[in-house]
Amino acid sequence: MSANETIMENKLRRSKTISLLLVVLFTLSTMSLPACSDNDNNTLPQRVAHATVYFDEEGTAAVAWVQDRDQNFVSDAILTINNRPFEVIFLGDEESDEDSVPIYYLELYDLKGGDSLTFVAKRPDGTVIYAPPSSQIPMPLELVEPEPDQTLVPGEEVVVRWAGGEGSSHIAAFYADDLGEEQYWNVQKYGDVESIKVPPGIIRDGSGIIGAVALSGDHSSVQVSTSADPVEHFFLVIRVDAVSVPIETYLDGSLTTCPTGQKIGNAGICCPNKPISGGTATKLCKFEWITGIGFIVWSARYHSDEQEYPPCKLVYSGFDLIFKTNPFLYCYAYSLLFSHTKWSRGCLCPGTTTFK
Repeated sequence: MSANETIMENKLRRSKTISLLLVVLFTLSTMSLPACSDNDNNTLPQRVAHATVYFDEEGTAAVAWVQDRDQNFVSDAILTINNRPFEVIFLGDEESDEDSVPIYYLELYDLKGGDSLTFVAKRPDGTVIYAPPSSQIPMPLELVEPEPDQTLVPGEEVVVRWAGGEGSSHIAAFYADDLGEEQYWNVQKYGDVESIKVPPGIIRDGSGIIGAVALSGDHSSVQVSTSADPVEHFFLVIRVDAVSVPIETYLDGSLTTCPTGQKIGNAGICCPNKPISGGTATKLCKFEWITGIGFIVWSARYHSDEQEYPPCKLVYSGFDLIFKTNPFLYCYAYSLLFSHTKWSRGCLCPGTTTFK
């Protein structure tokens, strides 16, 4: 594939100090919001809306955030998809305004591939913050290659091939190792290619996740927005299918404990034991979401875990709203209980974990 055929190719190496770096980057990005307001009135801070539509075990759903230019997350915005209002729940430390982040959530379980989505974000007074063009839900996507039992050789080229995904504007192949040190994705216009090659030198020794994602909407990764600045508005619809490259250490029947620095996960495997606070987990997961690939990687991890170890239920019980399992909550819960930088299937799943 020649260079001019690639819409976006991104290889990110991250060190094990990822948590600190992401917090710093998150703070810098929110501080860099432009001074102009969304209604040309400088007495009001500009607000930026981020919304992603994804697919869980029950169907279509969406999560969103709204921030002002002073890096505050706000909970008083009015967000809708197809005129259906989002609900709000606070994730993180409920006793700390600084660490408690309002998340907008909406179930769209009656919608399916081919349906159109119109997202609108408004201020409480009805002033429009963001109203991108309508987007189509991609049809179901199936990863054809690599296969679930295929051995991936570190350093060698891997072909990612898929079926389905009609209705998307773009298609991407992605890979991430489970230590948070390697992330790669390659975005192409849908219909222009039948497969995408992950080049030599990307696949690392150890476990990871690899797959394909169908994309539509208004986001720098699909070249609808002209800016790649993570503080710009976006409305992104994704459909993911992936396989994990597992290295899972199961407990011997005669053993009841894991090595130092690990603990027993729900599937009886040894999992990382480097949890972080709820406020930090929320901000790290949120920052990865607005970069695009973070949402894709954690979506793929969630689906891989629930498919391998069903049932997999996470319930965040806050105020009067039950915030059910979704990729963002999966990222939050895994970071809160295990680690943000090292992932394994079988830690959160199977079973039901309730957060309050």
